[in-house]
Amino acid sequence: MESRIGKRTSLWQWEGLTPVRNLLECLLLSLAGCISAKARIAANQKRINLRSLALRVEGTIGTEELLGKNCDKRAGFPGIDVEANIDADI
Repeated sequence: MESRIGKRTSLWQWEGLTPVRNLLECLLLSLAGCISAKARIAANQKRINLRSLALRVEGTIGTEELLGKNCDKRAGFPGIDVEANIDADI
């Protein structure tokens, strides 16, 4: 799994424990994991052969709001985009 925050790219490998870089990155990665798990469950229930699933989850965050410098907007992600590439017999 690959994650990008700003200009930094992190490659995540699931061969053992991987340290969490920061909580916001962890949140986006966990969202991708939830979507992936739900897609596989739904495919199995509908007897769809799901050969591969690649997800891209992107979120922009206002760092000024998190640091309390700009209180005009809500802190957090103003938007999260999810792109899925699916190889399945549909």
